[in-house]
Amino acid sequence: MPAGMLGLPLAVVVMVVASRSRSALDVGGRLIGEIVDTAVDIGAAGGVRGLRRL
Repeated sequence: MPAGMLGLPLAVVVMVVASRSRSALDVGGRLIGEIVDTAVDIGAAGGVRGLRRL
């Protein structure tokens, strides 16, 4: 296989891995956002005791 032909499959692999990494980062960012929102809600409700009111 010529050296130029090896570059194309490698580029495809890099693109697929980058796409999946971006998706994982997006999911991770959403989870962190939900955790922060929940913590803010708990704090606004008056701590753990205030959770019953939520």
